Amino acid sequence: MKRLVAALAPLLLTILIGCTPKETEMTTAQAVERMVQLASTLGLAPIGCLDEVDKNRPNLLCFTSNASATEFKRRIDELQEFQNTTGWRDDYGTLSASMRYDGYPYAIGVIYSRSSSMWTVLSRYAPLVAAKAKGYAQILVVDKAED
Repeated sequence: MKRLVAALAPLLLTILIGCTPKETEMTTAQAVERMVQLASTLGLAPIGCLDEVDKNRPNLLCFTSNASATEFKRRIDELQEFQNTTGWRDDYGTLSASMRYDGYPYAIGVIYSRSSSMWTVLSRYAPLVAAKAKGYAQILVVDKAED
């Protein structure tokens, strides 16, 4: 039994070290920049945030998407850097989840709003209509994730 424990100790230590969150090795600004890079990887196109309250929110990134909500979710789920902490919620045309990024202590909020008839009625959505977007994606970087 002692031999088994001695043989497994390095493996268990490696697993435990690999699962612990990283220290804050990057700044919030660097985390935001990584989200911009990942958005590009996901095929999202940057756009100014459309709602007045969102325009002044720090660390909120807004994008158009030509992917359906199902495709958007699949692409996010395939990214190895993300760990979904809440599961996906799909309510009233909006798909959302909270993520961890690559073990860093930043919470990443991901929201995808499907196109709707509201986009043609409200002028603030005109950029989405002009882009022929299937969705409007928002990514929010929160300074530190709460455990």
